[in-house]
Amino acid sequence: MDKKDDGRSKLEREIDEILAKSEAPIPITAKARSTGWRFRRAFRSLPDRFSRINMFDSFWGWLLLAVAIYLCGNWLTDQHGIGWQFVRLAGLAALGMSIFRIVKPVSRPGNKAWRGRDQDMNKRGVQLGDRFDEWKRRR
Repeated sequence: MDKKDDGRSKLEREIDEILAKSEAPIPITAKARSTGWRFRRAFRSLPDRFSRINMFDSFWGWLLLAVAIYLCGNWLTDQHGIGWQFVRLAGLAALGMSIFRIVKPVSRPGNKAWRGRDQDMNKRGVQLGDRFDEWKRRR
């Protein structure tokens, strides 16, 4: 029997084809793509979840971490073993990060630096940060 002679319309045949494809197993590439997008969405929301931790990403936060590492490491390890060497390296890395944060502070979300000034990007309107703004304030 020919497809045109089975008494069904073209729309019914297309619906049957779509239903046959929907019952087919999902390809592995589509599953991998979906998993990749799920991970990307999860990593985009990480800064929101760890916003309280971000406040420690400053000079004082890293310095406090270095002191805590040295104090806890001294208490937990002996002064001569390899564990103490790892503690010293971790404390030195935290101390180095604190010095790095003096040189290059963290830019907070919503703020952009322009000509050495932080611009609040959440604020409406144009912030030129020059004599025009000063003139506008005086008026």
